Amino acid sequence: MEFGIGLMGEHPAQRMRALCHLIESSGFDQIWVSDERFYRDVFVNMTLAVCLTHRVKVGSMVTDPFVRHPALTAAAAASVDELSGGRCILGMGAGISGFQRVRPAIARTRPLIDDFTVEAYGRLAGEDVESQAELLGLIRPSSVAYACTSGSFIRGVEHDRDIGVRIRRASGAPATTTSTAMVNALRALDARRVAVATPYRDVINQRLTAFLATSGFSVENNMGLGLDDWTINFVPQSDVYHLARKADTAGADVLFIACTNLRALDVIEPLEADLAKPVVTANQATMWEALKLAGIRERPQGFGTLFALHETGERAVEDA
Repeated sequence: MEFGIGLMGEHPAQRMRALCHLIESSGFDQIWVSDERFYRDVFVNMTLAVCLTHRVKVGSMVTDPFVRHPALTAAAAASVDELSGGRCILGMGAGISGFQRVRPAIARTRPLIDDFTVEAYGRLAGEDVESQAELLGLIRPSSVAYACTSGSFIRGVEHDRDIGVRIRRASGAPATTTSTAMVNALRALDARRVAVATPYRDVINQRLTAFLATSGFSVENNMGLGLDDWTINFVPQSDVYHLARKADTAGADVLFIACTNLRALDVIEPLEADLAKPVVTANQATMWEALKLAGIRERPQGFGTLFALHETGERAVEDA
C-alpha cells in the first residue's frame, strides 16, 4: 500500500518547494497536484514537484479531457514523466464542480466555414452566439462586442441588430457588433458619403454596400481584394494602405476599411495624413464602441480621428 498527500494549486512556488521536501522526507509515496480553474497550472506544478524530489511519484488530481485537449494532456504528462524518470501519474476524471459550464476547449461564436458563399457567411452568427455570450457573462463584462464585419452585415440591418440583442440578453452586458459600431462611428464623424475598402469578393461587397445604404450612407466606391476568409490575415499592411488609397474618392467624407481579420490599425494615421479625411477600420470602430458601452472615457492615442472625438461627436482639443 502506498500513501500520498494532495496539494491544491493555490500555493506559490516557494511554498510548494517546502511542502514537496516535507512530503518526501516524511516517507510518503505520492504527491498529488490539483487541477482547478484559476489556480496555478497543474503540469507546471507537477514539473516543479518532480524537480524538487527524487523518489515520490507525482500525479494530477484530477485533470479532465474537456477544457484541455486530450492530445495536449498526453504530451504534457509524457514530458513530466520523461523529466522525472518515470514518476508521473496521470489522474483523469470529470473535473471539479463547474467545469461542465466551460464547454468546448476552444470557445468561438462563429462556425468554421470553407465554402465562403453568401449563405455560409450568413451562418457566422449562428446558434453559438447565445451560449458563448452566456460564458462571457460569468465574468460580468462591462461590454461585449461581436467582432466580425461580414458576419454582422451579410443578412442586413435587422439581423445585425438581432445579434446585439441576443448577446445582450445572454451576457447581461451592453453589446454591439462590428457593423453596428461601423454605423455609429460614421455617424459620429458626421459622414454622409463613404468610400469602402475590403478584402472581400464582389458578392460580399454588394451586401456591405446595401447595408450602408439602408443605414443612410451613400457609398461612393467599394473596392475589394477578392479574398476568402482564411487568407485575409496574411495581407501585408502595405497592401492594405495601397488598397485604401485606390478605394478613396474625392467626394467621400470618410474612408472605411472592412474586416476584423484585416490588419489595418497601423495604417489609419498615415492614411488620414495623406487623404486629409477620417479613416475608420473594423477593429478600431469595434473597440471604440465597446469602450463607450463600458463607460471608459480615456482616449488612446494613435488610432485616428475617431478616438479623438468627445462622446458628443465633437473633435477633442488637446490640452496645451
